[in-house]
Amino acid sequence: MEQSGYFKGRKDLIGILKKIPFLKPYEEKSLVGILELSKLRKYSAGELITAEGEYDSGCTSSSPARSG
Repeated sequence: MEQSGYFKGRKDLIGILKKIPFLKPYEEKSLVGILELSKLRKYSAGELITAEGEYDSGCTSSSPARSG
C-alpha cells in the first residue's frame, strides 16, 4: 500500500469533491474539514485492504483501478 500525506491546505481539491454527488450539498468549510482528515491510499491488485469481519478505524471510499 502507498499512502499520501493529509490533504490539509489543499483547497485546489474542493472542485473535485463538489463533483461527487453525495458531497454536493456540503459547504466549502465542511469540505475543507474533510480534506484536512483525508489521505489517499493506493493498493496493488490482490492486496488485502480489510479482512471480512474486521473493523477499520477509517472511513474508506474506493474507486476502480486505472491504468496509466
